Amino acid sequence: MKCRWIAPIILFVLLVVPASVVRAELAPGTVAPDFELTDMAGQKVRLADYKGHPFILKLATTWCPSCRQQSAQFEKAQDFLAENKIPVIEVFVDDTEDEVRKYIEKHPLAGTHVKMLDDGRVYKAYNVYLIPRVIVVDAEFKIKRDGSVIDASMLKSLLQKML
Repeated sequence: MKCRWIAPIILFVLLVVPASVVRAELAPGTVAPDFELTDMAGQKVRLADYKGHPFILKLATTWCPSCRQQSAQFEKAQDFLAENKIPVIEVFVDDTEDEVRKYIEKHPLAGTHVKMLDDGRVYKAYNVYLIPRVIVVDAEFKIKRDGSVIDASMLKSLLQKML
């Protein structure tokens, strides 16, 4: 008799639980969770310091191919980002400092690009389950978009509406 209940329980766990975990993006209009980390230059950076102007928060790792693809899309949008003074704040959530420094040497990005190493706070605050995670935040510090890879043209279109 016990065996009859095992299959339905396993099926429930496989179908229902992951679906509820995967929907962890922050809803548009939600205030961005604030954090303070040290950037790769040793300076304290607080996310709330960017309030008052749109910015992009990218949660990534050095070993993720999609993260590099997203960086290429930021490069394509670089002129627009620079012209409108829109910074990209990149937080590496699953790397050592040495791995991030080597990555930066191989994949430098122009413009206002702040790179930081997470100490676990960002991972928890943003419930990171997906990388890259690209979060676009407006001047009022509210989430406008939270998701995976976004191409340069869609990114510029979204940001243009916020300026």
